[in-house]
Amino acid sequence: MLKQRPAPKKDFTAADMPHNRFGVFFDVLAQRFSTLFVLGLILLAAALPLIAVTIIRNLNVARAEAFADESEKALLIYSYINTCNFIAIFCYAFYAVLLAGAFGVIRKLVWQEGVIFKHDFFTSVKENGLSFALYAAVGALLYYLVQRSFRGLYFDSGTAQEIAAIASAAAFTLYMPTIGLSFTQSTVYNLGIFKKFSNSFLLSMRTFYLTLPVAAISFAPLALTLIPNFTVFVISLIALNVVFAPLASLANVLYADGVLDKFINKEHFPQIVDKGVWRNGVDKNEKTQ
Repeated sequence: MLKQRPAPKKDFTAADMPHNRFGVFFDVLAQRFSTLFVLGLILLAAALPLIAVTIIRNLNVARAEAFADESEKALLIYSYINTCNFIAIFCYAFYAVLLAGAFGVIRKLVWQEGVIFKHDFFTSVKENGLSFALYAAVGALLYYLVQRSFRGLYFDSGTAQEIAAIASAAAFTLYMPTIGLSFTQSTVYNLGIFKKFSNSFLLSMRTFYLTLPVAAISFAPLALTLIPNFTVFVISLIALNVVFAPLASLANVLYADGVLDKFINKEHFPQIVDKGVWRNGVDKNEKTQ
């Protein structure tokens, strides 16, 4: 027999529905917490290769710290970090493939559509996994170039090295705000990878004062992984994937929806403007049927 859910204490009315995207966030969190938790467990599994590479990097760096010779120590640490960060590019790409599935499910939750978890998850992986992997790999590559060039200043502080460090940091700063927009577009529009990126870049430039802080907040918790205590490090990695990653994905979808509604959907796809949001007590999707 199927497990029966308890009947609600009262029927839902328009007044009970979310009237803005903040309301949608907390409504999904309250009503579909178990779904977000399952997504978090999947993302934790997806992160295992990246976690393994990070642990190996930290162990090698710790061993290198035992060397008395400062120049040899610095060279070893520089080599270990560069090698592991390069390998991490492929780990991030793998992670993003399963993140595509999570975004597909979250898209249904945000639009208040029925979710068939397994079908929706793997359909989104099939349709969007490649684009997610590419966007993530480019971001990881830029991070690799940033840390390589800045750490390289220890060995070579010449003008060329300084220019490389500044250029890589600028490219990383301009690229990272586009990722959330590119991910969200993948779940809405049937566009090519580069068209979605060009849209995201232009939109991020038009909304840079908001999109950059949103991106910074989304990635800021990764700083927890820099804590040298191994126990705190492991707990942080688990919490980041099981708890924070689904919530950050949900928040990014909602923020990106607002940007897309304002600059694209309002003119070209009015039928999905405010979809899932009951402004003035009316669902946009209901009004267009």
